[in-house]
Amino acid sequence: MHYKKIIREYLNFNRAERRAIFVLILISILAIVIPSILAKFKNDKQPSTAKLEAVKILLAKSDSLKIYNENNDDIIDENNLFYFNPNTATINDWLALGVNETVAERIVNYISKGGKYYQQSDLLKTYGFTEKDLERLYPYIVFENIDQNKFVKNNSADKINVLENTISISPFNPNTISKEQWVELGVKEYVAGRIINYISKGGKYKSPEDLLKTYGFEQKDYKRLKDYMIFEEIVISETEQINQNNATAEKQITEINAATKDQLIALGFSNYNANGVITYRESLGGYYVLDQLKDVYKMDLQILDAALPYIKIDNSKIQKININAASFEQLAKHAYISDAVAQAIIDYRNTSGKFIVISELQKIKGMYANTFEKLKPYLTI
Repeated sequence: MHYKKIIREYLNFNRAERRAIFVLILISILAIVIPSILAKFKNDKQPSTAKLEAVKILLAKSDSLKIYNENNDDIIDENNLFYFNPNTATINDWLALGVNETVAERIVNYISKGGKYYQQSDLLKTYGFTEKDLERLYPYIVFENIDQNKFVKNNSADKINVLENTISISPFNPNTISKEQWVELGVKEYVAGRIINYISKGGKYKSPEDLLKTYGFEQKDYKRLKDYMIFEEIVISETEQINQNNATAEKQITEINAATKDQLIALGFSNYNANGVITYRESLGGYYVLDQLKDVYKMDLQILDAALPYIKIDNSKIQKININAASFEQLAKHAYISDAVAQAIIDYRNTSGKFIVISELQKIKGMYANTFEKLKPYLTI
């Protein structure tokens, strides 16, 4: 049995060799089994091409709807809008009106803490409430309880009736009322701003139809307000007025920030320019340098040069704006502050807190260096 001895000796392994053989066998088994397990797992977990395409389509629709909601106000069907009081509307009401949920929560939170909105433009004070939202919802905002069933929501004539029922209208001169008064009459705030800006530069409305030349002034507002508009008549020509005043009035030193129309006319200004000086003075809050008079719309520079020796300025009469306390309306009313800059100031205060120094205003978007220098004498903190 010599061959058995040979085989026994050949298959006789020491401890280290047996361990190595065991490891090799284990590795071999794993090499065979693992690929089949992975293949099964892959087949179970990998979705079919059809499923992948379906998911892609759903995601694309979801993204497009999200973008459309965020960037396109028209996604809210106007026929679904309704009349509402911003002081009593719930979060669900605001969401139904297309307002961002975060903004809706801010509004309701503000009301719950005792806040109150008194006019449509007050909503712009709420951080995140945009001018587009205000423009879209403006005709539906009311500040007293009404029976919504009395009004057909998609009928423009009924919108006019609502405004007439909620706004008391008295005769007015379009050339003399303030921006706030236009807003109270139901005119959109940015349109009211354009009207005041036009008048502050010397423009004048001579008939109700002239208002339609102002970009954004709507036919419905024209029809609603035209019968209440009154206009001054020019009795004599401006040339005659100048000649009469030069001949009969002795020029006296006049403080420009307190001057009346008659005093300005006595200095040689035309009726038109005298009105322009006063209107522009009101939009500025007072003059602080004589050169500002050259910015009056259609100012007769020859007459101005002749009048300058008789004009003085009292800077103490300048009405200053507290940039830490002024409302959007107070800021936007100033001739050097646009609506966009006014809103940017409000937004900055809401996010960064009060201004520490006036120069900090230069951080505001749209506040250019030359504008800041002109505006600086009118600011305080």
